[in-house]
Amino acid sequence: KNGVESNNATEIFDLMELFAEYGFNKSHSAAYALVSYQTIWLKAHYPAAFMAAVLSADMDNTDKVVTFVDDCRQLGLEVVAPDINRSEYKFISENENNVIFGLGAIKGAGESAINEILAERDANGPFKSMADMCQRVKSRKISKRILETLIRAGAFDKLGTNRRSLMEGLPEIVRMADQLHRDQAIGQSDLFGGSVAVELDVKVIPQLEEWNEKERLRYEKDAIGLYLTGHPLDVYETEIKQLRSRTLSEMAEDDGRKKYQKTPVMLVGLVSAIRTQTTDRGKRAFVTLDDKTAYYEVFIFSNILEEYEDVIQKEELLVVEGTLNSDFQTGAVRLRVEALYNIEGARNQFLRRLMINVDKKQTANGLLDKLDELLPGVNLNQSVSQTENQTAKNGHCPVFIAYETEEASAQIRLGSDVSAPLSDQAIAELRKTLGEDRVNLVY
Repeated sequence: KNGVESNNATEIFDLMELFAEYGFNKSHSAAYALVSYQTIWLKAHYPAAFMAAVLSADMDNTDKVVTFVDDCRQLGLEVVAPDINRSEYKFISENENNVIFGLGAIKGAGESAINEILAERDANGPFKSMADMCQRVKSRKISKRILETLIRAGAFDKLGTNRRSLMEGLPEIVRMADQLHRDQAIGQSDLFGGSVAVELDVKVIPQLEEWNEKERLRYEKDAIGLYLTGHPLDVYETEIKQLRSRTLSEMAEDDGRKKYQKTPVMLVGLVSAIRTQTTDRGKRAFVTLDDKTAYYEVFIFSNILEEYEDVIQKEELLVVEGTLNSDFQTGAVRLRVEALYNIEGARNQFLRRLMINVDKKQTANGLLDKLDELLPGVNLNQSVSQTENQTAKNGHCPVFIAYETEEASAQIRLGSDVSAPLSDQAIAELRKTLGEDRVNLVY
């Protein structure tokens, strides 16, 4: 009708159709540009308040909360753990340097229960202890399950009692608080006998050692969806630096400009997700690793998966040995996995020696007897050698003593029948007894 040739008209319409899949008219584009500018300006000049608002807007979406908390850290903001006396229901910012975790982002806490707790705190002041809170908040909405979730999230950490002790004492605290509320309702005397809640905590809460770090952090992640007050890899930091050849962020950011041809690589990370597929050739897996620098997905062929499937455990450290190859046509970098290890397997395969640093003062305090208990078979009168050609392969790793006095220092290798322990529990016991910085694993 308009005199446009059919081919041209069809080409123009196809172009319009393609653009319409995701295209805006001028007014829409201008509105987006304005909102984008305002958002960037707020983030640049008021990052703490901005991130608190962003986190609050998506506090029910754990994946987004994890991403935004990472953004906060990249901006240099401190993300303060949930605190029964500082947190609000939503995320807030106390100052330009921090964001305080919102109690409403704790899984299973419940908005009405949290609001009851906050209303009591605002009306009558901060809580002195968990028992004080249970005594003052009379609502039936505050169930034992909600209190357990708050404990695991760390909401009571600043009140002076560790999480494990609170969890063990919680049933008795709840029982006595319920009895008090019933007695008060009918006008009977105080069951607590006039004891303030802080004293009550001491009476009914057992004083136990905190859960080990791995367990404490696992409970924390269950409650808030992420590791906030630490990371399971922290305890392995010095080992990871020796084992890995590249960080996961370096892997994720590789843009293909580097060319690889059977380049060996060692990656280390925490297994955050496992996805498997069944094909005609067998089961294969996609394993997402987290090393605190980035997330990176590793593809594992069926033959490797069949051999090493037992070491791929969620929330556990995984060491990936493989080779990098570049596709010279597409520029893509491919990782071919050749072996997988958990931390004990990696120690067994790659550890060269266990070094124990001691001084004259320690030996005078019975160090030799402690070593005799911790390293069965130690015989300090055996001949020593400073060679270290034996590795941890086949379960044997040499033990060296780095001994130092004011006059001299020496490295002494213990007898060949003495082997370093490879389990986390045994190494933790060594460090607890001898000192955290005096026991070093050398790869």
